[in-house]
Amino acid sequence: MFFHAQDAGRLTDGPGTLFLRFAASRHASASAAGRYAEDEAVGRQVVAGLEAEGVTVTWNGRGGSAIMIERLHWLAKPGPLSPGGFDLQQDRTPGERGEHNHRLPGPGQP
Repeated sequence: MFFHAQDAGRLTDGPGTLFLRFAASRHASASAAGRYAEDEAVGRQVVAGLEAEGVTVTWNGRGGSAIMIERLHWLAKPGPLSPGGFDLQQDRTPGERGEHNHRLPGPGQP
């Protein structure tokens, strides 16, 4: 799972949408249809994990489509981004309870 720097850059100006991309790390299937099915399985795992943490996502269920997380704030930590990671906070709409802050590690961090 990954996102582009352009996606992260849009979050620095206020609430925005983050597009998560994903794919199977290795495909067992030789056919395009099989590879898409494997990618869809990865997408379902990503969505399930995010939703288990209380993150609201939008995804059409297709392996070639990005997962959208809307209403995010980028809460950068002081210092270089790579070693320190960053926090994301998702705005809540009326009727949603609680505040969700999620720490994502920088490269090479657990």
